[in-house]
Amino acid sequence: MRHEAGLAAFTVSLDPKDLLTDNIKQNKIGEIIENQPLRYPEDGTGKREYHTFTRGWIANEVFRRVDPEGRTIGEWVRQELCTPLEIACFIGLKGEELDRRELGVEVGLGQMLLESLKPKGADKKIEFSFFGFCRKFMKLMPFFRKVAAIKPTAFTDMHGLAVFNEDRVAKCETPSANTHSNARSLAKLASVMATGGSFGATRILGDAGWQALHSNETSAIMGISQVVFTQGGVSAFHAHQPDFDEFQTAFNVGREGFFGWTGYGGSVFQWHPEHQIGFGYVPTSLFGFDILNERAKAYQAEVLKCVRAMG
Repeated sequence: MRHEAGLAAFTVSLDPKDLLTDNIKQNKIGEIIENQPLRYPEDGTGKREYHTFTRGWIANEVFRRVDPEGRTIGEWVRQELCTPLEIACFIGLKGEELDRRELGVEVGLGQMLLESLKPKGADKKIEFSFFGFCRKFMKLMPFFRKVAAIKPTAFTDMHGLAVFNEDRVAKCETPSANTHSNARSLAKLASVMATGGSFGATRILGDAGWQALHSNETSAIMGISQVVFTQGGVSAFHAHQPDFDEFQTAFNVGREGFFGWTGYGGSVFQWHPEHQIGFGYVPTSLFGFDILNERAKAYQAEVLKCVRAMG
């Protein structure tokens, strides 16, 4: 769960139809996983490598084998989270749900440049300067080259991340990278985690499970910097330390005390147990170059300022 399984990418692209709930239960994905060789980073940084899609596929195979009813993660989320919490959070869309979603649109470099040239005080559509990004991007080049070199693609006929707007992918279960929700629902779900696993009279996670999920924080290099994961695979964010590099500082400072995940393009699903805060942020304008999710962090930092001001 800490992205150290040696299965960051499979040797074959998956057909999305094999990721439909009924086909997962026929072990379509399990058979593929059984035949995967373990591969670890060759740069000497250790075992940790971001399992973007594969972590969810592997977790689903484990989950459905231990669930007493043999459910997939997608089925469990619908029954045990969406219904009692009255939230919209789906892993694998069905029927009319496909028409309810907003499609993601990536912000390109050209748009970044045009927005950056607007004078101070103008109605800019981006938070970051193109020129400041270029400086940071040069330091990230080794990381992007490595990501671009991953073959084959996660899905068959996958041409860029616009594939997630396609119905064939939206309907499949990829728990680590293909959840459809909204900020209010994610914030409510995060509040469950922030309060030890319950919301009102609804208990989702027991004390022992909650403690285990957040325990045994381990820091290791992943991609460009040190990243902290608990044994449950949850990111843990800490106050600035003297040995933080530029990227650790950008990733952590402003999120001190939060646990949870950030997503491609700017989305954030995190919780703060000390202050009992659940936080959800879901843009449809995807700023993929902001790999540290600093856009949402600006809002998280403001939330923390308000809490501290209240004493």
